[in-house]
Amino acid sequence: SQVLEGIIHLFVYTVDKDKGGDLVCHLMKALPIIHFMRGDCKPHQKISFDPTQNSWVWGDETLNTSVIQSAMTNRSGFIKEYIDELQMLFNLDPLIMPVLVYICPRDDLPLLCGYVPLSLIIGIVTNKLERTYNFDKRELDTYIIKPMAAVQRKLLQSSISESVTMFMKCLAQLSTSLLKHLNSSDKEKETVLVFALTTLAFSHHNNTTSGDIKKQCHSIVQDFLKQWIFKLSVIGGSIFGGSIDVYHGNLARQDAEIKIWEFILMRTVVG
Repeated sequence: SQVLEGIIHLFVYTVDKDKGGDLVCHLMKALPIIHFMRGDCKPHQKISFDPTQNSWVWGDETLNTSVIQSAMTNRSGFIKEYIDELQMLFNLDPLIMPVLVYICPRDDLPLLCGYVPLSLIIGIVTNKLERTYNFDKRELDTYIIKPMAAVQRKLLQSSISESVTMFMKCLAQLSTSLLKHLNSSDKEKETVLVFALTTLAFSHHNNTTSGDIKKQCHSIVQDFLKQWIFKLSVIGGSIFGGSIDVYHGNLARQDAEIKIWEFILMRTVVG
């Protein structure tokens, strides 16, 4: 017990001193010792994470991981530089993976999609939404649009080996969180498109999803779009309750936008 307390004290002390995040990779390598000695997990144990429930996954306050996360926010390139070393720890310590997702620099999240379950990526996007009152355009692009687009590409490029039920649960929670934040700006319309297309991409993923899952995916998108569209006059064109701006040269752009949304809505309804 005293040995464990000493290790944790040293870990926390190092975290507090490492304001620039330079020692993070070394700190991550020490985490398995702490996890095993505390009984958080066993070596090579299989753990199914539920990003919608296990809030402790997103930051262990006893180890000051939130301080690491803050220090790493702008450290782009970290995943590319250290992923090979850290990936070797995934099988040894099952808790390393969610910790890495939590502390991952914001610009590196899309790259991380190739190494961790996609539900964890969706989970950390949702977590970010829940913890942030308002997003500027850059944050919206970095924390939501790019990671979700990366998830979408991953779904379209290769098979996934994670729980379909868990993935669906995470998507449903994300849709609820998104509706609290989104309004009518062009950047937020882009967010809605990415979410809708990602969900539809999953519903048709390699023809491996069942008919029930496809219906659930379509239902999530339908309900999401309906609530968003009726929340504000968010889409140009009278068919959505908005008004067409003919005085500022926007008619052609709005007409093209309407066609895109008609396609998405029709694709959602008829599958």
